[in-house]
Amino acid sequence: MKNIIELKNVTKEYRSGGNTVLALKDVDFDLSQGESAAIVGPSGSGKTTFLQLIGGLDTPTSGEVFINGDLINNLKDDELSRLRNKTIGFVFQFFNLQDYYTAKENVAIPLIISGKDEKKALEKAEKLLGQVGLSKRVDHKPNQMSGGEMQRVAIARSLANNPKVILADEPTGNLDKDNATKVLDLFKEISKSGVSVITVTHDTRISAYFDNVVSLEDGEITS
Repeated sequence: MKNIIELKNVTKEYRSGGNTVLALKDVDFDLSQGESAAIVGPSGSGKTTFLQLIGGLDTPTSGEVFINGDLINNLKDDELSRLRNKTIGFVFQFFNLQDYYTAKENVAIPLIISGKDEKKALEKAEKLLGQVGLSKRVDHKPNQMSGGEMQRVAIARSLANNPKVILADEPTGNLDKDNATKVLDLFKEISKSGVSVITVTHDTRISAYFDNVVSLEDGEITS
């Protein structure tokens, strides 16, 4: 099966006050289309850096990052923007929803950015919200929804442009147990549909929901 993500000998260093901080060291990783992976480790282990490199939000100091077979290290900003819009869906711990838009409008944003007609974008957004169990919340704004509902809106938004990969950064970090379970069940369904899912977390309890569990410690994969 084709690898949707490949990291080859990836190292990431940051300069801070004349010092060099090694965030990732010689990391090798690959994930096939439709597989899921949980990247677990304590704070400071390199999890967020790992996710940012895969998402094209940062570039490695050395090594290579491939998405869907394409080397992304040297892509220009506009090329990376198109990649993120078309190929990758993002889900964040703090939802990143626009407070003044309804759930339906929030989900439609990536579609409109990609050039889709606004009416059709809103129709698809409503359909996606139905798929995550929010048919009755399409016209609600974020301040009218619970944390779990907002995260499901964020997941619907991440699916808007039929991505090949979903990247989730601590997606259950602000949720209670019941809502966290609903979100993880959604990720499991998404993966079964053929979309690869990667989440980073410090919570090892969620690992049962993913095909692969990768442990990071001090910037290195330990298992």
